[in-house]
Amino acid sequence: MSESKTHKITLHNNDVLSFEYVIASLMAVCKHTSIQAEQCAVIAHNKGQVDIVSGDFNKMYEILETFSHINVDVSLEQYESDLYR
Repeated sequence: MSESKTHKITLHNNDVLSFEYVIASLMAVCKHTSIQAEQCAVIAHNKGQVDIVSGDFNKMYEILETFSHINVDVSLEQYESDLYR
């Protein structure tokens, strides 16, 4: 059975942290490739935010807590899929 995507983590732009730090954090915490992490960092910088990962609440809360400990600005939100609309 596949994982239920009920929540998502959104990365918010932060002018204090370096791109390198954010990219390394995304790779370590979310297991993004270097290209994925770089793209997310650039999108967050240019648009203010970007969704970086989705999944069940417990897993997303763990990720939120990890980012909180390393001072990366993220938020946890309910995932809204338009797949069935």
